[in-house]
Amino acid sequence: MTTVMNSTETGILGTCGIDADGLATDLDTMASFPYTDKYSDFVCGAWKSCAVWNGTGQGLDAGLDPYEGPAVVTDLGERLPYVRHLVGELFDLSLLKYGRLARLTPGSALVPHRDYLELDTNLIRIHLPLETDESCISSHNTTLYHMNVGEIWFLDATQAHSAVSNWTKDRTHLVLDFQADSLAACFTGEVQSPSIPSTHQVARQPVDREELAAFERAGILMDTTNYRDFLKIAIKTMFTRDITPDGVFDLLEGAARHSPAAARLDMIPPMRRYFLLARES
Repeated sequence: MTTVMNSTETGILGTCGIDADGLATDLDTMASFPYTDKYSDFVCGAWKSCAVWNGTGQGLDAGLDPYEGPAVVTDLGERLPYVRHLVGELFDLSLLKYGRLARLTPGSALVPHRDYLELDTNLIRIHLPLETDESCISSHNTTLYHMNVGEIWFLDATQAHSAVSNWTKDRTHLVLDFQADSLAACFTGEVQSPSIPSTHQVARQPVDREELAAFERAGILMDTTNYRDFLKIAIKTMFTRDITPDGVFDLLEGAARHSPAAARLDMIPPMRRYFLLARES
């Protein structure tokens, strides 16, 4: 059984034994699932998700809609016996609110964002990588790292985070959200201190101001049909150069100021607020 920790900082909780055959069978089943594009505005590329646990039992209800009581297994989750067994061994299912499969497709990049901004309370988020590669990189504020199959990660989703996939296959994670007062309440294992191990961290090059200026000057080509292509490049720049999540939006807004269509790109400045600060209805 893995050990876990009680902390508000993103980090690896520990490891768990994986039945390779059981996981492979469930992964084959997942490949045939229908998926929703819920939260597709959070990705440049494609993000596919479905629910394994939620409040309705419907696998295509993949949102964080509030409800009373613990989660129930969905129609799709019923078809994943190994995933249900693994989660049942590691966690207190009475505190689970949402369990979703999240598939980040090749070449895609998540917009740097903070979660739970639209909710009345924060949740405790756990990631279980099910199929991934070292070319799939995540970020926590300005720290880059990768997660491996067989590892259990706590993500402080209230902090700015992102991910990119440079893999040729879908990166598949099981994302679990618990309604609990502490990490210790969610887990069956011993609580210990967190960390993002140095072996998992990914280095970036220093900022090259001329490179950033060249990106902004390229905004002369930006219009309302391709501004998200510029956003994707800005996000991927954060994974190779030492810039902050705010810096991604600085780059995008700087490029937009060079655009002949600048007056029609008025949706760009509010994006920073939406993804990093607040989500008004």
